[in-house]
Amino acid sequence: MSGRYPYQKLARKLKFRILRGYYKPGAFLPAIRTLAEQEGCNPATVRRSLETLKQEGLVVCKGTLGFWINDNCSYIERERIKEISVFHNQLYTNLSSLGFSKQEILVMLQVYEWMKRFAKIASHSAKMERPVVLGKCK
Repeated sequence: MSGRYPYQKLARKLKFRILRGYYKPGAFLPAIRTLAEQEGCNPATVRRSLETLKQEGLVVCKGTLGFWINDNCSYIERERIKEISVFHNQLYTNLSSLGFSKQEILVMLQVYEWMKRFAKIASHSAKMERPVVLGKCK
């Protein structure tokens, strides 16, 4: 599922929503027409995307009842791990092609994590220092 066609792009988008937990295992997906409206696409595109996810085992269909997320949490977790592996390989390949060594890549990832933590702490402390006017923050 490379994302070359609209249904592939939508399938990938829905897949990541499932893997991130936006759609919980065992939960019904919105109706095809509802998804089409939300995503700004044709209902046929949504149906084809869902059929793709059905083939991958992420969603289940019961005729006119609609589609819902596979309720096998361990399967969903295995799919998450597969995606992590794909991203890891892509990141490593891309950075290696730019001439970075394994050690440099590891340092970059550590620095990135440190920066995220620092930004979170800085954001939290900035919220604490805001002046309050009439019970509301400026």
